Amino acid sequence: MEPQRKEGGRLYVPEQLSEIQDFLMCMMAAAPRFAEVTSYGYHRSVDNEFRSIQLGLAAVADKVGEERYRTVLADADEAKSLFLADPDDTNGKTAEGCDKLMAIYDILEEVRGERYHAGILDFEGLLTGD
Repeated sequence: MEPQRKEGGRLYVPEQLSEIQDFLMCMMAAAPRFAEVTSYGYHRSVDNEFRSIQLGLAAVADKVGEERYRTVLADADEAKSLFLADPDDTNGKTAEGCDKLMAIYDILEEVRGERYHAGILDFEGLLTGD
C-alpha cells in the first residue's frame, strides 16, 4: 500500500533537481522522526519522505544518468535504514543518515553544474541546471 494512501492526503513529489535538493535539506532538518502534518495534508513519516525522494529521483533519472541514479537510490535506502536504526537520535545513526542525504545532494549539484555549463535549459527555458 502506498504511504500516502494509508495516511491520507496527497504526497508531495519533487520533480526537478533543485526541488529534490530543497526536499533533502528539509528532510535533514526533520530527521529522524519526520513527525508533522504537511500543507499537502499527509503525515510526514520515514516511509512518506523516502517515497517522495524515490519518486522524485525517478522523475530526473534521465538527467542524472544510470550509474549516478543507482548510487543515489542506494544512498537513499541506506539513509532510511540509518534513520530507522536511530528513532530517538541517540546513537549517531541519524547523523550518518544525514551524511547519506548530503551525498545525494552533492551528486545532484554535480549534475546541475554539468547541465548549466553545457547550456541545457530547464523546463521554463532558463539556464538553471535543472
